[in-house]
Amino acid sequence: MYASRTRFFTSLVVLVAGCFAAPSSAGAQSLGEIAKRTQEARDKAAAEQAKPEDAAKAKGAEKTADDKKAGGNTAAQPGKKVYTSADLAPAPPPAAALSAAELAEIDRTTFDKAYAAGKAVDAAKYEIGQSISRARFADLVLEFKTQLDIVADKVKTRGENELLSKYLMAYLTFDLAQVESRTQPLKSVDTMQKAGQLLDAANDIYLAKPAQKKLE
Repeated sequence: MYASRTRFFTSLVVLVAGCFAAPSSAGAQSLGEIAKRTQEARDKAAAEQAKPEDAAKAKGAEKTADDKKAGGNTAAQPGKKVYTSADLAPAPPPAAALSAAELAEIDRTTFDKAYAAGKAVDAAKYEIGQSISRARFADLVLEFKTQLDIVADKVKTRGENELLSKYLMAYLTFDLAQVESRTQPLKSVDTMQKAGQLLDAANDIYLAKPAQKKLE
C-alpha cells in the first residue's frame, strides 16, 4: 500500500512539472512545496505505525536533524533527506491576474467533473471519523485527483492552465490534511480549512460567467 502511494506521489510530481512549465511557474513552486510536505507527513505516519522502538528511532533522528538545522548545520543524516530552501527554485514574480478575455476562453465543461469531485471532498472534510470513514475520504480525494489527471490532458489556454493549477493546489492540500489527520489531528483541521479556501478560489474562476459582448 505504501509503495503504491509513493508511486502515486511520483506520478503527481510528473504531472505538475508537465502542466506548469510555462505561465504557472509560481504555482508550480507552491505545488512542489505542498507535495514535499505531504510526502514528509506520509513518511512520519509510516514510521509511527512501525514497531515502537523503530518509531522512537525515527523521531530521534528527526529531532537531531531539526536541532542541527536550527544551529545552522543542514547536513542530512544517513538515509534521511533534510529539505531546505535550497531545494526550491527561486520564486518568480507573481503571475498576472487572468484577463476577462482569458477567463472567457476557459472551457468550463472540461472542468465539470473535477468541480463536482472537489465539492464532494470539501463537503466531507470535517466528517472524517464521524459520518465519513478515513477510507471513504481517501477515495473522494483520489477521485478528485483522477478527474484532474483527465483535465490535464485537455487544457490548452493560459486560463485553463491557471484554473487547473488552483485545483491542484486544493487537491494537494486536501491530501496533506488527510495524512496529517492520522498523527496530527489538530493541525489537519487548519490544513483542511486552507484546502477549502484554495478550492473556493478555484471554484470562483470556474463559476465566473464570461463577460458578454455588447450589442453594436
